[in-house]
Amino acid sequence: MTPRLTPYVLAAGARPGDAEAVVEADTGRRVSRRELGDAVRRTADGLLGLGLRQGDTVGLRLSNGIDFVVALHAVLTAGGSVVPVNPAHTADEARRQLEQAGAGWLIDATDGEGRRAAPLERLTAPPAVAPENAGTGAGPHAREASDSLREAGTAVVASSSGTTGLPKTVRLSHRNMIAALTAGTAALPLAPDDRVLAVLPFAHAYGLQAVLHHTLRCGGTVVTLARYRPGPALRAAAEHGVTRLFAVPPQLRTLCAAQREAPVNLDRLRGVVTGGAPAAPGLLADARRVLGAPVRMGYGLTETAGYLAVAADDDTPEPGRTAPLVAGVEHRLVQGELWVRGPQVARDAVDADGWLRTGDLVSLERGTLRITGRCKELIKVNGYQVAPAELEELMQRHPAVADAAVAAVPDPVTGEAPVAYVVLCAPVADAELAAFVNARVAPYKRVRTVHRVTAIPRTASGKIVRRLLTVPAEPR
Repeated sequence: MTPRLTPYVLAAGARPGDAEAVVEADTGRRVSRRELGDAVRRTADGLLGLGLRQGDTVGLRLSNGIDFVVALHAVLTAGGSVVPVNPAHTADEARRQLEQAGAGWLIDATDGEGRRAAPLERLTAPPAVAPENAGTGAGPHAREASDSLREAGTAVVASSSGTTGLPKTVRLSHRNMIAALTAGTAALPLAPDDRVLAVLPFAHAYGLQAVLHHTLRCGGTVVTLARYRPGPALRAAAEHGVTRLFAVPPQLRTLCAAQREAPVNLDRLRGVVTGGAPAAPGLLADARRVLGAPVRMGYGLTETAGYLAVAADDDTPEPGRTAPLVAGVEHRLVQGELWVRGPQVARDAVDADGWLRTGDLVSLERGTLRITGRCKELIKVNGYQVAPAELEELMQRHPAVADAAVAAVPDPVTGEAPVAYVVLCAPVADAELAAFVNARVAPYKRVRTVHRVTAIPRTASGKIVRRLLTVPAEPR
């Protein structure tokens, strides 16, 4: 019988049932491990009593918090699969995602603006789910569904980032997610007394697996915020004695800025892990200095349900390096592109031989990955390939640049040409920025123009959305 995700995640036998599992920093609500398990079973029975059946697909549009955890695992316990929808998405974006995933149910308790999830008793679905429908314990419907699951299939229907086109659906099985957690928790074990601040949305694979499930599996406590803002996040970390923090590089940058402006006591912080997008040069060292804790790199994809590589606490990452690959992952480099194969890889993302072509250009240096670019984002200049990430890394080294992105524009002579988009933190001439980069690269890689923008468009995981860089501001 294939293991199922919910008992795997919630079975932290070393911790007593009254130990805290999830704490909502912005409301004060908290739930113990025993209470969480009871709520999951009770809600699963209510859903089954209302008509949810094994194999049904349920949209889940909730902010980070207790309600999300209960609803997610109630659906899985009832034999359904979940489509996590970011509450910050517009109604049209959510509708497209749900239709693409084939969802027939929706649990949606946001205020319509993606800011706050309502309490569990206000969860709604067609038909409504409420405490009076949910029963008082693990009823016969939930037990029947759990006992009948001979083969656990799809657990989560995720949405891949879609940075170069429209988002795509990725079906992650219970087996995929358990395999990823097994490898990830072995590579980066947490202690039962760890308290992890969840600043990443649970609707994203990074937040769901590397933060929520990783922490619960290790017996730790998840401290949630319904909406990420750097100041409140730091205050929550201080108030709740947070020991671990997982963040994408843009969040890490804003947390450092907020800590400089209004410092809080982070004495209990043991470590920070960042991933989801390349980290600018100097960010890791800056974060370690400002936040007062080691900063490690992680690497993974939605299609792999979590980490492919993560640094241990005693590693000392260098700029541009990530970490060793986790156990159980086969890999090969094909023309510089990383291909991986293993039990955590979604079936609908692989070729006939089981290989996932990650689209990431990498090199292996002393046993660790170095991400050098993306295949689909390569710029073709006179037949030469130019990786935007290389030019972005150079541009971000300039002290006047807070953030940068590089994209292609058509060129009648060379086919394409790289142009840069920059967010400045100090006055500087565009010509100086171009010269700074161009002096360090081959002629065909040189940045053609520099455009000033107020922000670089990024996904929730911090990846640059290059298709939104096609209409630049006026160059200066």
